[in-house]
Amino acid sequence: MTPEQREELAALLALDCLEGDELEQALRLRRDDPEFAALVDELEQTAMLMVETVAPVTPAPALKRRLLEQLEAESATGADDLPAPGKVVGLPAAAPANSPPPVAPAPTVDAPFRASWIGWAAALALALATGWLLADRRQLLESNDRLADSEAETRAALVEAELQLQQVPQLQGQLAAARSELAETERRSQELAAMLDDREMELAIATAELEDSATELARLRQRDQLARTRIASLEATLEAYQTARVVVIWDEETKRGVVQIEGLPELDAEQDYQFWVVDPNQEQPVDAGTIELDETGSARVDFEPRRPIAEAAMFAISIEAAGGVPFNEGPIVLAGR
Repeated sequence: MTPEQREELAALLALDCLEGDELEQALRLRRDDPEFAALVDELEQTAMLMVETVAPVTPAPALKRRLLEQLEAESATGADDLPAPGKVVGLPAAAPANSPPPVAPAPTVDAPFRASWIGWAAALALALATGWLLADRRQLLESNDRLADSEAETRAALVEAELQLQQVPQLQGQLAAARSELAETERRSQELAAMLDDREMELAIATAELEDSATELARLRQRDQLARTRIASLEATLEAYQTARVVVIWDEETKRGVVQIEGLPELDAEQDYQFWVVDPNQEQPVDAGTIELDETGSARVDFEPRRPIAEAAMFAISIEAAGGVPFNEGPIVLAGR
């Protein structure tokens, strides 16, 4: 049942206009549904107020006497006018042609009809008022629902605001702690920045000292290298090699050296120049590799003895078979200390 049907049923019950099943249904709803019962009570009170607003009609004093006389006259006339059995009843004579038309008597409204009309008017007014009240009540209920929703939202907002207000001291404490932590962080940051400046200064000083140390180390290494480096110039042992120039640079620590050669005569394809390092502790000179000349008879060769040596007392160049030999066999053409 829709809300409109419930309101219509309540209005009809309040006006006592229900019968049969509808009446039973309305009475059952009034008994079991408090809201429906309250609506019916309200409509009944409204109906009673509407009835009370209609002023009562007091009949005229002679009304009863005239009614009784009229009833007696109608009874007597009815008995006299009845025709006898078998008697022919004639029609009334026609009116003359020039006579005026009969005038119908004016209708009269008796008191009972007037009272009935007033009751129906009151019922109609009550029905209209009831409909207006139902519509107004529906609007009021809708407005009440909206107000209830608005009140619920307002209460929820108020509760939320109260919760937020309760959190204000805590938030203020957190804010103060955060500010204190920020101040401490800024102080530590300044300390770290100062320490970083100090470290950068120390690093710059250390870098300068390191560069000085590196320069000194390079100088010492150069001096030490010069101290342990020996330069030897080889002399020709044969007349054909008098124009040759051979210089040997030897590092006593690494047991390695470089030989710079210019002006050696070209050999046959079956022969090669071979370089030797003479160690007094060994019976034979130690092989240091063959020498490959360019077209001008010059060469620059890095060499290292093929066997370990304790001391390089002399350097020599000989002519050997192509590819070199492990021990000296051919003539020594250049030698020097």
